[in-house]
Amino acid sequence: MKREVKQLEIKDVSGQEVIFQVQDILYALINNNILTIYLEFDVVVTQMSLKSFASMLPIDKFAKPHNSYLISLEKIEVIRGKHIFLKNKSKVRSGEELLHITQEFAKEFRHKYEIFKQNN
Repeated sequence: MKREVKQLEIKDVSGQEVIFQVQDILYALINNNILTIYLEFDVVVTQMSLKSFASMLPIDKFAKPHNSYLISLEKIEVIRGKHIFLKNKSKVRSGEELLHITQEFAKEFRHKYEIFKQNN
């Protein structure tokens, strides 16, 4: 089942409605029930589970390489070993977290990424 979603509207931690384009999402990071969504030109911080956020997105365009991350497959520049390098990451304002693939998620993540590359 495909979910074609172009934009999302969510409340940030201050209670403000924030609207952003799905195509602008680089990745999302969950930490202590706070979800930080890194966009190409902005960062949105909200209180939501990673699972809830993932359920709003197109299934075939996002994948979890790690228990705490959800990455846009179209924003991946290259995967070297366990490290993921994103396109346009210099545009992200905060935190240059090193994105990596854990053994637990490696097989499914790489499979999903290969399928994405073949179809796009």
